[in-house]
Amino acid sequence: FKKLFFLQFFPRAEQERLKREYHFIRQTSTETSTEFMQRFLRLAGFLGAAAGTEEEQAKNFQRGSSDNHRSSNNNYSSSNNRNSGNGRDQRNMGHQSNRSTNSGNSS
Repeated sequence: FKKLFFLQFFPRAEQERLKREYHFIRQTSTETSTEFMQRFLRLAGFLGAAAGTEEEQAKNFQRGSSDNHRSSNNNYSSSNNRNSGNGRDQRNMGHQSNRSTNSGNSS
């Protein structure tokens, strides 16, 4: 029924737009995880079998989730910090010493 409804009542251009949005879905910076999940499930529901198997849908959801992007970026940063010694600690220490110098100058 869903497929017939989708094919009959949605213009072809709208069907293609929904397919593109689903396959390239990304969580926006203003969207909560719950809102992203609701949008993802709505699109997957429209597409039916075209959304893929449950495993493919799970991979697409993970790929689009900003939590996944954050953890990927954190892993990248962590590996960079390990490889470069204590670069992050030095940057933080530099900022702290600048603040104490600046606050000392303003007194």
